[in-house]
Amino acid sequence: MFRSAAKLAARGCRASAGVTGKTVMAGTRRQMSISVNVEQKALFSELGEGSMWWAERSALLFLDIMKGHIKIYNPESGELDIHHIGKPVGTVVLRNSSNSDEAILLGTKDGIEEYNVETRKLVPLAPVEAELDGNRANDGKCDPQGRFWLGTMSLTLERGAGHLWFFDENGKVSQRCSEHSFSVCNGITWSQDLKHMYFVDSPVGS
Repeated sequence: MFRSAAKLAARGCRASAGVTGKTVMAGTRRQMSISVNVEQKALFSELGEGSMWWAERSALLFLDIMKGHIKIYNPESGELDIHHIGKPVGTVVLRNSSNSDEAILLGTKDGIEEYNVETRKLVPLAPVEAELDGNRANDGKCDPQGRFWLGTMSLTLERGAGHLWFFDENGKVSQRCSEHSFSVCNGITWSQDLKHMYFVDSPVGS
């Protein structure tokens, strides 16, 4: 079970692939032969985002942002489970917890929320830009320490309306790079030595 709401911070979320600090083979001369079987599936989304493999459920997890759908596809059974959140959901990350096969962390129109795919219960953890009705969460990732970083953007794609937010291990949200504004924060990732975080502002190409 999870701890109290005050402890439901991103400390328990799972770092994205490639930011765990492990050595990567890219750039070396060693060659490997990999056989890949590619299948086309009719998993249409109006604005698809956040696809990742959910190992505990042996399924593909992804979003349809503006429809507020969380989609879980099991390639073994061919079953597609759609969860209707009822609001735009911009990003999803997995949790490291006792019920990591059920609970996920979301960046939604209202902020940072936890969702349980078994009970279908949505639990608000921290509001983000609640005073800005025209904004929503966009891309978000967990850093190697398991803390959640979240970018926001305007629903009308207004330039400079977005910001970068940080959800710490105590459940506190704070704005980062507050001297700057962004349009669409995207592609959050970390350098291999874990010393630098990178992200892009898509519309302005920076």
